[in-house]
Amino acid sequence: MKQPHQYSFEDLKIWRTPLPDVKFSGGVHQIDRPNPRLSNGTLFISAFSPGGVYAVNAASGELLWHHKLPSLGDSVVEFKAGLLLAKTSKSLYSLSPATGEIIWEFCPYGSEREMIYSKPKIDGKRLFLGDRQGWLHCLDVENGHTIWKQQLSAGRKSDVNATACVVDGLVITATNGRFAQAFSADEGTPIWKTELDGPCIHRLFPFNKQLVVPANSLYFLDPATGKINNRVEWPGYHVSFAAGTPSHVLAFRRLEWMEGMSNEQEQRYNSESIKVAMVDSSGATQDIQCSEYAFGARFSPMSGLIYASGLMGMDVVSADKGEWLYALRTSEPTSGCCLPDVSKERIFAIDGDGVLYALRHPTPPP
Repeated sequence: MKQPHQYSFEDLKIWRTPLPDVKFSGGVHQIDRPNPRLSNGTLFISAFSPGGVYAVNAASGELLWHHKLPSLGDSVVEFKAGLLLAKTSKSLYSLSPATGEIIWEFCPYGSEREMIYSKPKIDGKRLFLGDRQGWLHCLDVENGHTIWKQQLSAGRKSDVNATACVVDGLVITATNGRFAQAFSADEGTPIWKTELDGPCIHRLFPFNKQLVVPANSLYFLDPATGKINNRVEWPGYHVSFAAGTPSHVLAFRRLEWMEGMSNEQEQRYNSESIKVAMVDSSGATQDIQCSEYAFGARFSPMSGLIYASGLMGMDVVSADKGEWLYALRTSEPTSGCCLPDVSKERIFAIDGDGVLYALRHPTPPP
C-alpha cells in the first residue's frame, strides 16, 4: 500500500491560537459538519467544555468575540445565509455573527434536562430540530417560534436524535425507535414511514437522487415514498458514521456490542479500530485506508478532497479512488481533532484541547 505523505501541524502552521478557557473542544458526533466553520473571513467555533461559541479572524487568528453558554456545548455550530446557530443539549440559540449576542433561544423543556441531541437543519426561513421526547420541531429562523411540531413516537427509545434532511418539500428524519419518517415541510403532515434495522442518530442526506439513512446498515431510500432501494450491511458491525461525496458514501463501521461477550470477544471489541468503506449508488463497497481511531470525515467542495479526523490528527484522502494522500499530526499530545474547514489554500482545524490552527494545505505529491 502506498504510504501517505506525513506532516506535523508545526510543519504547516500559518498561525496558532489557543482559545481561552477551553478544556475540551469536543469531537466528531454523528455529523459531517466542520468545527470550526468558515464564513466570510471569520471562523465560528463551538467548544464542548466549558460550553462556548467563539469567532476568530481567519486571516490572523485574532479572537473577535466569545460567548459563554450555560452548559456543555455542542460539537458544531451551523451558519447559513447570515444565520448563526449554536446549541447545548438543552437549548438552541441564534447568535449575532458580528457580536455573539443572543437573538433568540429555543428551550422546550427547561434548563434542567438534556433533551436535544440532534442538530438543526436550516431550510430557507425555517429550521427543523428533533428532541429526546420523540418530537420534530419546525421553527421560524427569525424568532425561534414554533411553526409546527409532530411527535414521531412516545415512550422508551422514542428519541429523535438524527439530523433531518429536506428533499422536494419533505422533511425526513429518523429515531432511536428504528424507523425513518417523512412529513410535509410546510405543514408537518405525515407522508411515509420506513422501518430500519437499528437506531439512527446520524445526519440523513441526499445522494444521487436517493436518501441515505445510516442505522445498523446503510440504507438508500426513495425520498418521495420511503421505499428501500438498497441496503448495505456488514454482519457483526454497525454503521458508526456516514458522509457523502459526489460519487460515493463514506461509511465508518465498528464491531457490534453484544451482551454476554466472552473475554476474547470483549478484548477484540475494545482493540479493533473503526473500518471505513466507500459505497457507490449500486451498493458496491471498497474499503479504504486511513489512520487508526479515525471517527468521522467530511468531503470539502472547495478542495474536492476528503478529510478524516480522529485521535491521531487528520488524514486527507482522494474522493475518487480513496487514496490516502496525507497524514497530518498534531505536534503535541491531544485528545483528537474536530472535522476541519477548508479554503483554497488553507486548512482550519481545532484540536481537542481547544487550540485552533490555520495550516498551509499540502500540495499534491509529485
